[in-house]
Amino acid sequence: MTKRYLDIVEVRQLDWLLGSAADAMIICDAVGRIILANPPLLRMFDYDANDLIERPIELLLPEPARRVHVGLRTDYFKDPRTRSMASGRELSGRRSNGTEFPIEVSLSPLQAQQGVSLVMVTVHDISARKQAEQALRKTQDELRQLAGHLEHIKEEERKRIAQEIHDELGGLLAGIKAYVSVYIERETRAGRPAEPLLVDAVALADNGFQAVRKVITDLRPSVLDQLGVWAALEWYADQIEKRSKLVCSCAIDNHVTSLQIEPEISTMLFRVVQEALTNVVRHANASSVSVHATTDDTTLVISIQDNGTGFNADSKLTGDSWGITGMGERARYFGGEVTVTGSMDQGTCVRLSLPFEKLRSRH
Repeated sequence: MTKRYLDIVEVRQLDWLLGSAADAMIICDAVGRIILANPPLLRMFDYDANDLIERPIELLLPEPARRVHVGLRTDYFKDPRTRSMASGRELSGRRSNGTEFPIEVSLSPLQAQQGVSLVMVTVHDISARKQAEQALRKTQDELRQLAGHLEHIKEEERKRIAQEIHDELGGLLAGIKAYVSVYIERETRAGRPAEPLLVDAVALADNGFQAVRKVITDLRPSVLDQLGVWAALEWYADQIEKRSKLVCSCAIDNHVTSLQIEPEISTMLFRVVQEALTNVVRHANASSVSVHATTDDTTLVISIQDNGTGFNADSKLTGDSWGITGMGERARYFGGEVTVTGSMDQGTCVRLSLPFEKLRSRH
């Protein structure tokens, strides 16, 4: 068969080339028939050379992939000189006993001395790599599940601590203020001036109430549980504006408020926006920031856009960017995605997208 295309010297040269190669390699003619196959390839597919020579290259593929590959092979092999090298194509291989395994194939055009167009095919068994990738994906999924579980536990703990602070510390401050106020009132009725230190104690108790409310709302805003995530976002934007010099606006499209969202999803949405706004306050050096919730056909989209210093898009986020990493992981756990875009002196936009079908809790 080979003498139809090549003289004996050239056959020996190509045979030596393939035989000295460590990779599994074959040479095919312009219609995809196998001319030469080296020992590593024969061992990989468990064939004898006589079983492959003059056979179509599709013999090395499983039956479902053969029909697809015939079209691809015809397109490439009919004139490989006009085509660039095709490398890194992943396919399934089929051994002589019928077992299938993943392979990576690279094609290189060759020009024989007789003017015949040939194709050299290099094959790599990527079973180990695929197993490693599968193990990595499994580990990543398990870590994401663990992170989601820890976030759930953390939110429940925040609820518990906020409730205890409200009941215990809030009640204690209320009792102290009541006792001192009663004593001051008695002194006033008796015509005696109130002790200045006691008046100051009442003011300190009021300051304590404010501090307690701030801690409680930072731990778990009651508006999130009572009125829902959209009211909570509007409330938090107002809080940001009061606590900082930022002009913070929040716009919730009407059709967004009609979406049915599970409590855990609502918490995730709120925490992502909260983290984004916290980053703006701490790092953006911005004068204004806007929160906008809308829909994009089948997706809920929340964007947080500031007019701050932005960042260099060419530079990679460092390992210290735990806030951004946390936002992304929170969203991915529920099937969403967080993207951060921006440029120097042009501000930054944090975009959270979540498909409608993911708005229901995964638990």
